Amino acid sequence: MELTSFIFMAFFIEGLVEFVKQIVDADKSIKYTYILSIVLGITTCCIFNLNLLSLLDINTSVPFAGNIVSGFIISRGSNYLNDFVSKFFNKGNILG
Repeated sequence: MELTSFIFMAFFIEGLVEFVKQIVDADKSIKYTYILSIVLGITTCCIFNLNLLSLLDINTSVPFAGNIVSGFIISRGSNYLNDFVSKFFNKGNILG
């Protein structure tokens, strides 16, 4: 696995933790819109076979892992995608 793969997975896990923290509000109520967006994102990626991991050349032993990761990213919306792209492709970044 290349360095970019490790960096991507670190950003993904950090983003996923922040996303899951938003599902349960401070008053312990569950935000069902976040859950719905996760379900729809994963379902859409499985139906259309969208796999971000394969685009990044990250191989998995679990057949639908790439679809699930892609579904979480899509469910987070354009804000998360913008954060992801800006972290990876800024001029001051070690990758760029």
